[in-house]
Amino acid sequence: MWEDKLAPIPHGLIESNISDSSRSFLTKVGLPTGCPLLVTFYHDERLLQSISAGGTDYLVMGDDYGTMLGLKGGTDELWAVDPSGNLAATFVNSRICDFVLFLALYEARYESRLPQASTEETEAIIEHLRRHFDSCDRRALEDVDHWWSSVLGDIVRELT
Repeated sequence: MWEDKLAPIPHGLIESNISDSSRSFLTKVGLPTGCPLLVTFYHDERLLQSISAGGTDYLVMGDDYGTMLGLKGGTDELWAVDPSGNLAATFVNSRICDFVLFLALYEARYESRLPQASTEETEAIIEHLRRHFDSCDRRALEDVDHWWSSVLGDIVRELT
């Protein structure tokens, strides 16, 4: 799905407290160099920084032009964290690889069809994404305040 848009992360830019599965994904597959939804993944020393929120540390992977996207300490979970500390951290995905997959699906199924899609087609695309996301990472849509629930909910609200 990403074609040539994935760039493996050098071992020296990955903190030692990342799980083996996340480390393997980051070093062998990598992170996208361009993403939908204003998401920017880092491929440099910024990966070595962490951010704290509510007493929890997160290892920064990128941002979405408002929040930092980070792996929650001791887990593979990706969270959106407000750097100002004004907003609660928001669950994104259970693993970084799930987030990369979801972004690819979103781009392929929704963004690529957006200009020509009717309201009914857009609703069907969103429902398809919800089903697919739910089958891959049920927790991503489990709560209306989770990152993906907000993204898909905003699209539906724009239709009405």
